[in-house]
Amino acid sequence: MISSWTLRHIVREDLDTIIGWIPSEAALKCWAGPGWAWPIDADALWTQVDLEESLPLVMATDHDVMAFGQILQQEPGMLHVSLLVVNPEFRGRRLGERICLALFKRGMSHWMDASHVTLDVCRDDKAALAMTRRLGFMEQEDVQEDTAGRIRLIHELPELLG
Repeated sequence: MISSWTLRHIVREDLDTIIGWIPSEAALKCWAGPGWAWPIDADALWTQVDLEESLPLVMATDHDVMAFGQILQQEPGMLHVSLLVVNPEFRGRRLGERICLALFKRGMSHWMDASHVTLDVCRDDKAALAMTRRLGFMEQEDVQEDTAGRIRLIHELPELLG
């Protein structure tokens, strides 16, 4: 049982921990998309965690980083969750859902015109697919699977947080 955790802004040092959760090139492509080289370059990743255009969040205890994700506006009314990952030591506790809901709330309060949210999930990532289905996401019909085998899922924000 996790008794006490907080949500906070990411700091550069968190990335050294987070990239340690990505065990292979295939896992990297599934997590971050097809445009990444293996091994992960933490400095390059830091530039992708766009502190100006996204709202990155870390879920942490006093001693452990448990999860990370960011939300950004892709276009007016449309938000996107990216780089969502849970520490392997804490998987199976629905932390992905908790951080997603926090990201959705944060995104809606920052971009008040937001009506929908998307995220990309690998077709063979059973845990991520189960989480997104529990939240009510559906496959976005007009977006093709990318070269990393990821599909885009979509949900209406007011319904998610309603």
